[in-house]
Amino acid sequence: ENVVNYTVVVGVDNRAGKLLPGMTATVDFQVQTAEGVLLVPNAALRFRPSAEMLNAAGTGTSAPAESGARRPRDSAAAPAAGAGERPRGNFATLWYIDDASALATTRVRTGISDGILTEIEGPDVREGMQVIAGVLTQGENGTANPFRQDRPDRRTRGGF
Repeated sequence: ENVVNYTVVVGVDNRAGKLLPGMTATVDFQVQTAEGVLLVPNAALRFRPSAEMLNAAGTGTSAPAESGARRPRDSAAAPAAGAGERPRGNFATLWYIDDASALATTRVRTGISDGILTEIEGPDVREGMQVIAGVLTQGENGTANPFRQDRPDRRTRGGF
């Protein structure tokens, strides 16, 4: 349901005879490659700090950064394309911990992605940066579960 199947003919080297007629296979098509680039988890490009995080960082605002609030230590504007160069990719805001252990942002240009990691480039981007991809909170019993929404007014009965 809601699945589309396509019949595709792909030529491959099968000298070892591991592929047999009628077999089902999963094929990945490589459409772009890049070497020597910096990669970040896609979650880091989607991350937005909470109002509490911004307040703790000393921004003096309770509004999330997306709504136009002042960002902590916002670095240079988006990189510009050179003369005659066509800009490639999109831009995103990357939140990270700077050398002074403070919350900071930088604007990055995104490149190709494999669905898990995305190529980035920008004037303040360097290998080994401590980028923020999410926040892990600790529950009352000392265990952390990023998928559970703790609601103090909600009572659970038995079960798992």
